[in-house]
Order: sequence, then C-alpha cells, then structure tokens
Amino acid sequence: MKLRTSIAAAVFAAIMSLWGTVALATTFAFDAAASSIHLTKTGGDGHISASGTFLDVDPWDAGPGMETHEVSHLIHWQVNGGFLAEADYDVTAKLHFTQPGVASGQTTGDGNAFVFLYGLVNKGSVSWHGPANIDFGGGYSVQVTLDSFFEKGLLQNSLKTGGTFKTTTPVPLPAAGWLLLAGLGGMAAMKRRSKAA
Repeated sequence: MKLRTSIAAAVFAAIMSLWGTVALATTFAFDAAASSIHLTKTGGDGHISASGTFLDVDPWDAGPGMETHEVSHLIHWQVNGGFLAEADYDVTAKLHFTQPGVASGQTTGDGNAFVFLYGLVNKGSVSWHGPANIDFGGGYSVQVTLDSFFEKGLLQNSLKTGGTFKTTTPVPLPAAGWLLLAGLGGMAAMKRRSKAA
C-alpha cells in the first residue's frame, strides 16, 4: 500500500513538473523593423554600394532553460553598381526585441563585395566577430549568432543568410519543487521498506 502511494505521488509530481514547464513557456519576438545593419566602406572602388536588411521572423516559444531556434532567412544582402569593382566594409548589426521585454544588442563584422558586371556579384563575404548578446533581465536572455558566409561565382546582386537564436529562461521553481518532493518521498519509502525487512 505504501509503495503504491509513493508511486502515485511520484507520478503526480512528474505531471505537475511537466505542466509547469509547458505553462511557463516564454515568447520571444524579434523586431526586424526596429533592427538595422550599417555598412561603412573602408576601402575599394567608389562605384559600388552594399546594404543589408533584417527580415521578419515569427515569434517563437522557448521552454525553461536553454533552447536553440534556427532561422534560414534572417538577412537580405544587396550589392549595386560598378564594373569590375571591389569594396571592403565594416558591418554593424543592431538587433531589437519586443518580447519577453524590450531589449537590444549588437555585433560587428567585416564584409567584402566584388562586382563583375554592373550589379552582378562575383564574390561576397561577411565574417562576424562574435554573437550579439541581449539581456532582458530576470534571467531571460538571447544570444544571436549571425551566419558568416563566403560566396564565389554568385552572378547575382542579392543573397539571404540566416542565424541562430540561443535563448535562456529561468527554470520554474514549482517544477523543481515537485521533483524535490518526489525524490524525498521515494527515499523515505525506500528507508521504511529497508527497516521493515
């Protein structure tokens, strides 16, 4: 009878733990319109221009702890002008979020573009120096790693690249508490059984 009660308590605790995890999922919302990519030309031909624009990303839910959310199309790059022209750029990406709170972060990188025939890109690259870290406070944060790339022989003037969002949210205390109680209950039941034997 006692063993049955202990098993029932453990099952109940596990159900409550799962319920707490599902109920406390956190929504993350990236604001593409408020985010920006700024390119500063550092060398090369003056008859070439490049730009980057963040694309819309649907809000997503993340459970407690750490989770990874990958997006294949996050930035739209475009290059215009020039004939056999090349340019180097310093790149700054500013990322803005509206959920789970309003917060921003940024990262920097180096870019290069080679135009072979008035806008047809023959070569392009962006190398990021590191991820952008956004802290919402209260244990909520997201680390955004933008995809670096090196493309040769594109023969087009635009390209889309992705990125990875690594979210961190607090582990709900109710779930941890139920697990602790289940463990203590199981240990007490085992101790009583060993004494009875």
